[in-house]
Order: sequence, then C-alpha cells, then structure tokens
Amino acid sequence: MKLATIQASMMSYTHPYKPTTEGNERDNLSFSFLSSEEVTPSSLLNKARASLQAILNLRHSHPEKRQIHDKHGRLNFACPYCGDSHTDSRKKRGNLYYGESLYFKCYNCSKYRNLDSFLKDFEHSLNPDEIVLAREMEKREVAGKIAIDPMVFLDRDNLMRYAIDRSVLEERYRLVPMDRTKVYIYLQKRLQPSMAKFSWNEERQQLYIFHLIPDTQKVLGYQIRNFQSSPKYMTFKLSKI
Repeated sequence: MKLATIQASMMSYTHPYKPTTEGNERDNLSFSFLSSEEVTPSSLLNKARASLQAILNLRHSHPEKRQIHDKHGRLNFACPYCGDSHTDSRKKRGNLYYGESLYFKCYNCSKYRNLDSFLKDFEHSLNPDEIVLAREMEKREVAGKIAIDPMVFLDRDNLMRYAIDRSVLEERYRLVPMDRTKVYIYLQKRLQPSMAKFSWNEERQQLYIFHLIPDTQKVLGYQIRNFQSSPKYMTFKLSKI
C-alpha cells in the first residue's frame, strides 16, 4: 500500500490593531491553530477498524458475525446492511478495502460506499483531517484508473446475432417476473437494487439470474439458484445454452 501523509496544518491569522492613543506603534495580534496529531493512512485505517467493530457489535447479536477477519488488502466481515446470511453465521460477504483508498463493498446486497458515507450510515464519523485524507486517497485511486465498459472489446453485432431472446427462455422454462412471486421478498432482504435481471420458476423453485447485453433483453448466459434441489447454483454460458 502506498502511504500518503497529510502534514499537520498550521493556519496563522494576523490582526492589525491600532490604539486610539497617537504616537503608539501598531501592535500585531497573532493566533495560530495547530492540529494535535498527524493523520496518516495507517491511523485512518485504525480508526475505521475501531468504528467498524462498534458497528458490528451493535448490528449483530451472534458472536461469529461480530468478528472481523484480516485478508490481503481488506477487512472481511458480515455485512451490517443486509445482515449477510440468515442461516449461516460464518458467511462474511462485507469487505472494507484498503489500498489507494478505503471503501466498503458487500457481495450479498451489492452495497457500495466510501468510508465516510459508510460510517455516517451507522452514526459514526471521521474528523475533518481524516475526511481530507480519505478524499485525497479517493482522488488518487480514481485518477489511476480508467473505467472501460468491457463490451467495447467485444463484437456487439455478433453478440446480438447469437444471443438468445430472454422471452424465449422464459417461455421455455415457464418463468415469471419477480414482482409476482414470493421470492421477491427474499431479494428485497438482500437489498437488490433492481429486479430486472431476475425471473422465477414456481414449479421447480428456481431463481434465474440473467446476464444480458446492456440495454437489451438478449441473454449471454444465466445462473440458476435452486431452493429445493442440488446443486445450489448452476451456471450456463451461451455455448451451453
């Protein structure tokens, strides 16, 4: 991890004061404000970890869900937003990444927050110097990355030609939209932002998650989540479909 430091800042303000008595020289009144401790990425991470532990202690009642696991470049824990798994207390799909920046990501409910926003969501906060450092780290990470849509590397015309219409699969497998099924509540509890990629087979109790060409209903693949049979997940690429 590249460490960046913010030097303790000093702000000096000089106020000219002119006495009413003539002949006296002008006095200068000076005020200096010096931050007491230097904020570093290491101290910011320590602050984030301490706040995270307090959040987990409040949000989770099970001891296992209150644990934080140290992984390479991230802290791993049970998501405080969605609660993570409701059947397996060992599931930990919440992550606080540290490197060029600090940010939270859950791979169950897809929640993404920068550090400041994450802490505020649970009534914790950073001090002004810590916020400045966190923002600087975010800017450096964004500047070092170029967001590219992976579709630009693919032949969209050929993809459109060979991809399968979603309606064909839904008719074949008797799938219905999520807003007409009880599994809709299951997805809501996992804070899924959109139901557009999901369909449901009531007879087999299967949830279909479609991989679509952006802005189309053309399917490149899908995954099935089984609720009453094994294996739990099945993945189908376009060639397998």
